[in-house]
Amino acid sequence: MIELGKTEKDKKFLEFFGAGSTLGRIYLTPPGVSSARLAELRDGFWKATHDPAYIANLKKRGLEYGPRTGEETLKYARLTLDADPDVIARARKLVVQPKKAKK
Repeated sequence: MIELGKTEKDKKFLEFFGAGSTLGRIYLTPPGVSSARLAELRDGFWKATHDPAYIANLKKRGLEYGPRTGEETLKYARLTLDADPDVIARARKLVVQPKKAKK
């Protein structure tokens, strides 16, 4: 979808919007978690999401399955967290509905 942008600004805008849907449902840790603990959590999560019974249950329910590594998830999260203020303003114009005056 990003390649549809005609200008660099358009591409950044499409990247910003696409990042949210790419992230899907994510799990976070609080700041200050040691890198060793974070590695353990990521490893455990990765193993859990690749358990054959878990995958079979998802398929049985007709749910999407597309796990991402912690590094991949962080990359997409950074696209939204570090987005240019102009990109955010442009997105806000499209998404946020103006408040209607009370009668």
